[in-house]
Amino acid sequence: RLQLYVKNILNEARMEDGRFRIEKRPLVLRELAAGAADSVAELLAQKEIKLTTDAPEDPVLVEADREALALVISNLLGNAVKYTRQGGSIRIRIEPHGEGASRTVVFAVEDSGIGISLEDMEKITAGFYRAAEGRAEADGFGLGLRISNELLALHGSRLEIASEKGKGSRFYFELPARPQGVDMAPRML
Repeated sequence: RLQLYVKNILNEARMEDGRFRIEKRPLVLRELAAGAADSVAELLAQKEIKLTTDAPEDPVLVEADREALALVISNLLGNAVKYTRQGGSIRIRIEPHGEGASRTVVFAVEDSGIGISLEDMEKITAGFYRAAEGRAEADGFGLGLRISNELLALHGSRLEIASEKGKGSRFYFELPARPQGVDMAPRML
């Protein structure tokens, strides 16, 4: 968690200075999700949280900056673990939509956690804001979602939130899918 906090703060400083640049390459979303899941595996086990992933069998590729998108996914999954109580559940969804040039993919992290009130939803992406329930549930700085939203904006997307207090949350974003059959082998960094 500390490493994630430091990355968030450093990236925020780079973005404010205009020094943060993204380098888009073909990426497999399922691989980024698996990496994020590995990084929280111990916390999932400690809290007895069930993590499932719904993704198409064929890899879905997007054009994105690996480090930036990995940080977004890690932030979303880390928050889901943080705010999901003992014995809860988290689901990662990778959902392609459309065909051809208009094909997109939605990446979502859904949890059975504490949820967010409507009045707090807009505030939490502004940065340095944490709802009272969130502060009572777990430590944090309230910066991860703001940075995630800014990184997604650099990719032409934005963070969307669907939640109800006491009933869990769904954090998601949409990106254009890389056309099938076009240089399907992602370049590894």
